[in-house]
Amino acid sequence: MKYDIESIKTLMTILGMATESSEIISIIKKYYSTESKQADELLSLPTVNIKLLDYKQQQYRSALIVKHKAYGWTNTINEFKGLALLVYSFLPTEQQEQYQPQLNQAITTLNSLHNNIKTIVWDAHPGFSKINTKRLQQAFTGSGTRIAVFDLFEESLLATQRKEYSTSIKRSQVFGDPVEMNHGNAVIDIILSIAPNAIIIPISADTKNYNKALEFIINQKDITVVNMSRTFLEKEKELDQTFQKLLVKLAQQTIVTKSLGNCGTDLFGNLSPIRQRLGLGEVGAITCYDTKLINQFLTDPLSRQHQQNILYAINVNPFADQTSLTATIPGNLPKAQLHSIAIPAEGVYTAITNNFESGSSFAAPQLAAVITLLYQASNNNYPYQDKSFHLWYVIQAIKETTNNRIKNSNEFGLGLLNGDEALKFITGNPKI
Repeated sequence: MKYDIESIKTLMTILGMATESSEIISIIKKYYSTESKQADELLSLPTVNIKLLDYKQQQYRSALIVKHKAYGWTNTINEFKGLALLVYSFLPTEQQEQYQPQLNQAITTLNSLHNNIKTIVWDAHPGFSKINTKRLQQAFTGSGTRIAVFDLFEESLLATQRKEYSTSIKRSQVFGDPVEMNHGNAVIDIILSIAPNAIIIPISADTKNYNKALEFIINQKDITVVNMSRTFLEKEKELDQTFQKLLVKLAQQTIVTKSLGNCGTDLFGNLSPIRQRLGLGEVGAITCYDTKLINQFLTDPLSRQHQQNILYAINVNPFADQTSLTATIPGNLPKAQLHSIAIPAEGVYTAITNNFESGSSFAAPQLAAVITLLYQASNNNYPYQDKSFHLWYVIQAIKETTNNRIKNSNEFGLGLLNGDEALKFITGNPKI
């Protein structure tokens, strides 16, 4: 541990970074502290018992997930490494040559820590198991369905993903001059890890061209699902009326999955129960204006009658027994409760970012992928029905089969997504 910390501190000193109260140093200390405690506990066992040993190791790994939230450590390591390399690139050439060995040592240390932590989290993290899709994924792949992913992307990463997923990802549709972010790339990875044969249409827009993007999607009649892990459109501190009308129209011909948010409040701005219990304040994210916009959309007479095909994803913890610390929840808003689904999205690994992602933005694509599989199942079982029937039937299947016994509807909405139970509903076969 001491050697690793010293190599990082040396690089930070070279780059003029403060080493006191450093998040990266704190993470390294936490990692080695938990490793040391585990080793001491295992060595203190009176006899070698394989079952007890496995149990203790699983306890340790679970603690890293639940208590320490170690899935966030890899993000911190990557962010620090990126910043360090950027700052290093601004040093004079002579200094870069002089300090190259120290840089190499620090990067080696960071990469090793990243891989070790990633392996441990992988072993302990339940992944997508809590949304119960084993039989659904065995039977269906999303073939014949099209998902519009309305997000922000890095085009270079999309090129990598197209090679990985062959013909699954179509040409990007870009409106205006949106910033490039890997957020949407991670969303695509999540969708295709559940529904590998679904067709993805990446769509990005700046705020001036949001509505043009929606108009484009509306004109694509073969799109089944629209995943919107972005905020609603604001105009003069209120929900943009044109956007609202377009979203209503879109929801009449597709299913829209929308992230509920990561503000630690309900849709009225009240702190979530878990943050109240822990004495925490609001998250204060720059996108938290979206809670008001969602509230307005849900309660406005125009959209209230035409939103049955819009589902909101609530971010819950990896073991699906509690909302995440940052989750936006429905609160005491019946319309929100009736359209919200709980999905674990803390520490969701995506290969394209080589990170564990967290937030309702990564809950919504899980919902979109499951809807895609269920839509294919409905088509297979009722081939003579039209698209509107399948959309309606899939929505009913999801709403009727969620696990609503974990938390109340203020926090979990309709309940935890249950893919295999929804499949039983669609096929009418309780033995699936």
